[in-house]
Amino acid sequence: AMFRLGIVLAREGRSDEAEQWLRRAANTEVLAGMTALGAFLHDEGRNGDAERWYRRAAEAGDPHAARYLAFLLQEVDRMPEAEQWFRRAAQGGDTTAMTALGMLRQISQPEEAEEWFLHAANTGDRNAMRLLGRLLQETGRAEEATAWLNRADEE
Repeated sequence: AMFRLGIVLAREGRSDEAEQWLRRAANTEVLAGMTALGAFLHDEGRNGDAERWYRRAAEAGDPHAARYLAFLLQEVDRMPEAEQWFRRAAQGGDTTAMTALGMLRQISQPEEAEEWFLHAANTGDRNAMRLLGRLLQETGRAEEATAWLNRADEE
């Protein structure tokens, strides 16, 4: 409840109050509160603080925090570490991280990219379906590609 109040206050532009409530939630070891505080701090441009909270939640097992951490690390060009966190988030079931990992691997390791796109596509992720379809087209598998591209348009 504390972190939800913090989110509402942040949306209303009441940053100081939002941060207080988000910190309270994060300090109670609620993973969603840690992640929400990380996102708030990231939005505020306080990347060092955001990274610490994302990392804390990610290390405690929150796959969404792992994804947010990976995107933050990608923004500051720490790609090897970002990829590790995308992988951890993807292995935790985060479909956005699966798709991001597929995109990172698309050129250097298309087979691995296909696996990640397929995992995300099988959860109903339309973006992953499209990316999978395009990858299959590039590898000459037109029939499979068409099926995935059509499915993406239907969902």
